[in-house]
Amino acid sequence: ARYLVSTLFPSLEVRVINSDGGIITRSTAVVTASLLGTSGGLGGTTTMTFYEGKAFFADLTPSVPGSLLSIRFAHVLSGKATQSNFFDVEATDAIHLNLTNPVSQAVSGAAFVIQ
Repeated sequence: ARYLVSTLFPSLEVRVINSDGGIITRSTAVVTASLLGTSGGLGGTTTMTFYEGKAFFADLTPSVPGSLLSIRFAHVLSGKATQSNFFDVEATDAIHLNLTNPVSQAVSGAAFVIQ
């Protein structure tokens, strides 16, 4: 999958599962999300408390580009973790350029001239 920097990931659900594969509905533990494959780079709410054995991450966004990244979800008390499938994050293209120190010869809409 491919995403753009600062674009919301689809909502992600994390569950606390017992050895039989059932959801542990009484769990109110905390789970954290982090981006693997690059330093930092994950915005949004990265710490959630399980409710009825589930935690929903609905506003996670990548803030740095990279390839073969993954989101790691770690159960704070046990240290057990799981991670998402790998994905790429691409930088967004510039859509605006602002001239902060105007030059007297600058003309709006004209091509840049090397000086």
